[in-house]
Amino acid sequence: MVARYQEVVAIVFRYIELLKERMNIRLSKLKLLEPASKFKVIWEELKAMDEAHFRFAEKDQPSEFTSSTATSMQRCYPPDWVLSAPHLVREVFSSESIDLCVV
Repeated sequence: MVARYQEVVAIVFRYIELLKERMNIRLSKLKLLEPASKFKVIWEELKAMDEAHFRFAEKDQPSEFTSSTATSMQRCYPPDWVLSAPHLVREVFSSESIDLCVV
């Protein structure tokens, strides 16, 4: 088992090089886009990262969960966003959610 460490190290470094190549290809494609398209690509990437982070987040302690949920309920979020709103980026607020904010 110990004798194969060099093979494992070589595979890891090849994988790192592959990631670098793919990242360079993605960056070069991004440079060719118009500014509005670049923003959309970056926005979608951030949105996907937030969704994954929210989906696989560790559970809070009950007291922390209750406190953060109560705080979210006092903000201008639609009822179905109360749990996710502090953790996810949204593109726009609908007129429905804006109406909730009017006191």
